[in-house]
Amino acid sequence: MTFHDETSVGAALADAYAHAMSRPPMPDTSPPDPDAAVRETIAALAAVAPSAGTAAGLLNVAAVHPVPLDPDSLTPTGEPLTSLTEVCEHWRARPADAVGVRAGVQPTGACLVGVIGYPSALRTWIGAVGTETFERRNEYGSVVHTERSYRPGPAPIPVRWAAPPTRVRSVVASGSVLLNLDQQMRRAAHGGGEEQHRAWMVWVLAPQPGRQLAVRSRRLPDGVAVTADVIPWHARRADGWTLSAPNLPITPDAPAPAWLLEAIRATTKEINQ
Repeated sequence: MTFHDETSVGAALADAYAHAMSRPPMPDTSPPDPDAAVRETIAALAAVAPSAGTAAGLLNVAAVHPVPLDPDSLTPTGEPLTSLTEVCEHWRARPADAVGVRAGVQPTGACLVGVIGYPSALRTWIGAVGTETFERRNEYGSVVHTERSYRPGPAPIPVRWAAPPTRVRSVVASGSVLLNLDQQMRRAAHGGGEEQHRAWMVWVLAPQPGRQLAVRSRRLPDGVAVTADVIPWHARRADGWTLSAPNLPITPDAPAPAWLLEAIRATTKEINQ
């Protein structure tokens, strides 16, 4: 057995590293990306077409078909798009359009379920159906501690409006009347703040073996409703208000929890495998 001191071992490692770095890089044998030029065009459109990137992400990452929408009425301006080329062509022609996704079963087999309502109503509803209360009692049967926690299951994706950034001016006024005047005028012109705009809570439910979830529009308690229509995912109005979701509707691994199916009054039907 041969032993080496630290100096010789370090020199050998340095020689090996220098030899590895001097070799030419391995050739890239992966096929070229056929959509590379289209992706670059969509990225360049971002300055004038703020929803185009979200549409591309919905199609390319979440594998759902984006639906172009009018940014004010949030009604479809075209059919679901099935390729990045279609996304690029649409937003080049209509850069102000918003984008959404149809509720129901997606090409991945997952099901998108959206519950719509004003933010306060959505909070009340999910607090009633999506939480459970645990009580701890003493030896006399009296409640000594109450704890409330969310039921297990996939977290909903919130889709909601946000006001444009406020320009704060250095104006001194009695009672700070002018401090938020710009923002107040914007909100008054469009029906108030975020609480006065309807929002969505969206669940992406994994496919069930041999069953398919049916989504139908229906009213639920607390002033909210399940929607079977297009769920908007990104919009920017001319006044600067922006509708967005924090992430894309990626299909989860876990099945839909029973409490959620009961809360949205979901029905399923048998499908042929």
